[in-house]
Amino acid sequence: GSPDAYDETTEAEDRGVFDWPEDTQSAEDVVKDARDRVIGAIRIDDPVGRLRYLQQRRQVAAWFSNAAVRRAKARPYFESALLVNAAIVPSNFGGKINPLNKYMRELNGAGRKELERSIAVSERKLAVQYGSNLQEDLLDLLQRSWVQHSLVDLFTHDGYDYAGAFYFLSSLIQEAIKDPEECDVLAARVDARKSGIGKEWLQNLCRAGRSNLLYSLLFPDFDANDLERSYEPQAQPDENSGDGQFRASELASLENTDLPELDVVMTRDGLELAAAAEAGAFATAFASSLRTGTQTLLSIHGSLWGAVQSASQSLVSHNQQLKDVDTQLKAAESELNRLSQERVEAEKEIKDARVQAVDEQIEQNQRTEQARQQAQARLNRIAIQESEIDRRAQTLFTQRQRLFSHAIEAQMKLYGGCFQQLRASLPLLTGKVRLERLSKAAQKGYFVIGISGLEDSGGEGRAVRMFGDITEQSEGGVRATASTSRTRAKTQGIPSSVADDALVLVVPENEQITKILKHLNTAERQYAKALKELNIWERYAAQASDLSAAATAAVARRVAGAEAKLEKALSNLEKVDGSLEAANDAFDDIETNKAALDAEVRSLDDTVRKVEDRRLYRVLNSPLLPTAVMLMELHNVTSVTAEFDRDYRVMGSGSARIAVASAYFDIAYASAMLVERFMHNVALVERVSKKLLSREWNGRFAQAFAKVFGGPPTWGKLFGGAGGLLMALDYGLDAEYLYRMGNTGGAVGAGIVAAGGVALAIASVTGSTGLLFLGPAGWLALGVVLALSGTAMMAWFSEESIEIWMRHGPFGQMAEKPFLKEPREAYYRLISLLMGVSVVIEPNPLRGKALRGELDEQDENRLTALREANTRLRVESAIPGLFREVEMVEVKSHLQLVETMAERGYLLGVSDMSNTRVLPIAENESQARVLLEEEFAGGTYVYLSTPYTKNTESQRWLGAVNLTETRSYHWNVRLQLQIQARKGEAPMVFPAPDPEDPLVYNRDDLKHSEPDFTKKDRPFWYDEEVRYYG
Repeated sequence: GSPDAYDETTEAEDRGVFDWPEDTQSAEDVVKDARDRVIGAIRIDDPVGRLRYLQQRRQVAAWFSNAAVRRAKARPYFESALLVNAAIVPSNFGGKINPLNKYMRELNGAGRKELERSIAVSERKLAVQYGSNLQEDLLDLLQRSWVQHSLVDLFTHDGYDYAGAFYFLSSLIQEAIKDPEECDVLAARVDARKSGIGKEWLQNLCRAGRSNLLYSLLFPDFDANDLERSYEPQAQPDENSGDGQFRASELASLENTDLPELDVVMTRDGLELAAAAEAGAFATAFASSLRTGTQTLLSIHGSLWGAVQSASQSLVSHNQQLKDVDTQLKAAESELNRLSQERVEAEKEIKDARVQAVDEQIEQNQRTEQARQQAQARLNRIAIQESEIDRRAQTLFTQRQRLFSHAIEAQMKLYGGCFQQLRASLPLLTGKVRLERLSKAAQKGYFVIGISGLEDSGGEGRAVRMFGDITEQSEGGVRATASTSRTRAKTQGIPSSVADDALVLVVPENEQITKILKHLNTAERQYAKALKELNIWERYAAQASDLSAAATAAVARRVAGAEAKLEKALSNLEKVDGSLEAANDAFDDIETNKAALDAEVRSLDDTVRKVEDRRLYRVLNSPLLPTAVMLMELHNVTSVTAEFDRDYRVMGSGSARIAVASAYFDIAYASAMLVERFMHNVALVERVSKKLLSREWNGRFAQAFAKVFGGPPTWGKLFGGAGGLLMALDYGLDAEYLYRMGNTGGAVGAGIVAAGGVALAIASVTGSTGLLFLGPAGWLALGVVLALSGTAMMAWFSEESIEIWMRHGPFGQMAEKPFLKEPREAYYRLISLLMGVSVVIEPNPLRGKALRGELDEQDENRLTALREANTRLRVESAIPGLFREVEMVEVKSHLQLVETMAERGYLLGVSDMSNTRVLPIAENESQARVLLEEEFAGGTYVYLSTPYTKNTESQRWLGAVNLTETRSYHWNVRLQLQIQARKGEAPMVFPAPDPEDPLVYNRDDLKHSEPDFTKKDRPFWYDEEVRYYG
């Protein structure tokens, strides 16, 4: 041969069996050449190889999903988009309409595309579709019998090769049950997670038991009663018959071994398992002190246990019948609470009627008795309704008990195989672990796994409360699964049999696993405490750094009024031309028509009398209407003045100053009109009115004015016209601002009010002849109609803060508020809108039950506090666990107890003298009335002891004055949240200003950093909402 042929032969000899030359050409049919030459070919199927290939593809799918998440996080508006996608985009949550979804209409096509890009919607869809296809292929292979028989060959080995087969198959099961939608961490969770085809497959596998080939490979043969006894290893080791059936002795032989020699390990799975063990992949905090073999077996068992636990959650959470019963039970509980409040109110009415009946007259006693009888009838009706609801609730409890028992039995079938596998493979460590009744576990001194040692750990993760309830963290929140008290079990809908017979995992106190668990619990508590302290000090250190102060808002300047100059009126006497004869003729005509004139006067008097008798005239002419008008003007001035700083920042200095000027001008003009109305007989007022307000102008301007408006001008008319024009200017600027904000409907409404202000101005200056076919009354009516209709239209088209954020935020098409385009500021404002923090002061709803002994409470201190506390402060948020994240959230809460002392005296039963004083109670006394603080799923309860209202009667001035002193008490609350989102950045302070307000938190500004109990609705502070019932 030639040298080239020799080189090719040498190169081919150097290549291995599975090594191919790089220049090999691809072909659709690799055996075509052999077929053409009539050479036989054999196709060898490798099911295990196909499973490994699909497993690798699942890893590629996971990488692709993570890459999509990283791509989304690189977008500037990722955090805001994630919130919008989770809270606003879904049309419903749990079958209920999402009220926030309607605000999606504020986003146009470009905004929606930016939202989708910010959370990588298209990339994530591809990842989910890719993962779904792989899951279907993997499940299809695992369910085929020829694939399962191929897997049997892996379980016929010994030692680490046998454990490696468990490691490989358990990893396949984990991949098979993992739904692609669950891997999409950015997807909005609108409903409880669906069971999925993978989880349903594993449920069916466990239900089938050893009749399924895969189950017989993974789990031992056992009876349910075996789980309630300690595990006893077999005297003789299991024989390897080549069928792959579970061999407990083979796994147990690895419990006290270290890493094997590589020469002994023969299979790929065994080598991968040994390599992972050598790298320390299985050395967890729990298993760090154990032998390598134990660590390896614990890891294999943990994989299977996690897969079964994930598949079993849907048995309860997705049970629609159980959900329906729970919904009906909640509705019944709400109805009982409402009836309980009505019962308290009726009892109070009866008590008050009895007290009033002591000092009242006989006639009044009859009315009091009628009120008492009505309240008693109301009590009887409430008792009947409570009895009916209680009967219906008992039926629902029974139904729930049956459904819950079936669900528990189904879960036990899933967990039984894993539990027995754990004990059989690790008999020295876990052989003594067994199931025991909860009521007997404490009596026999067992360590309850998952419960014992966690009573003092606190936090959301604890599994048992001090009164003996076992809870489970499910998708819908914390759910009670068992209780040592039948009463509490009944109130929580737990079957009575479960209350005493709930099975828990126990182990004797002297076992090695018990000591490990105790040391681990102690170490976890110490670590959590140290981490918490570290985070708190880091947050304080971050806050100590200098922050840039915001520019101080410009001080409002009062508009200087121009000094009015009065023109001296030149009176011109009109010369009357005519002779005496003409005057006498006119006098004769008057005498002739006197009778007719008298009749007309009498008719006019009758008309005036009829008008004065009408209800509308009496109302308009009564002193109450001017008083009401004056109160409205005072309220307008107060609100405008209070909102001046905000309006200055939001709408600009011009709008804010015009609004203040209009409000003060209106109240000044209304005051002048009221003075003239009620004090027109006073000489000074009459002189000012005639010579200033009502005096007609003369001159060319006056003549031109009269030609246009039908009458000469006066200062009173001009002041009224100026008020109308100021009103028009004020609302005109509002209309321009609303239009810039995108609120077209509100802008039209404000424009209509502005037109009404112009009409009112014309009505003030128009003379009797009118203007444009309308007299003063017509223009007045038109102005009032326009003002009222425009105001109603503005109220109808008023917008929520979330609408403004959506329209002007990072995904909106408008940019009137540039600070909402900044990523961090937009995210900060959106969190504040969705946080939903409420601070509510309400009567203690548990006090009545505590006093009546209806609470099954073993903690005497808590029970005493519930009896004494008549008030409850409820601080909650729509974000679960917000107030528990003490490492990230700093809650600044301030309580103040206030005493209001009102004195009212009656002089000889006629004169009313009143005096009111408001005095804050000392801080130490206020804190002493805070009896109990406890957390719940949505926030915190604070139980308070509020002093009762006291009435004291006395006499003064030798009995001429009867004085009644009333002392009442109420609580003021100020709350501020500071959340440290990222280290090194200033904390976000809540509540944030509304999306229209560019205000920035300044810790050096005492208005921002210190509470003020004298004012409400201050920026960066939550106020209390008081609710009274019963």
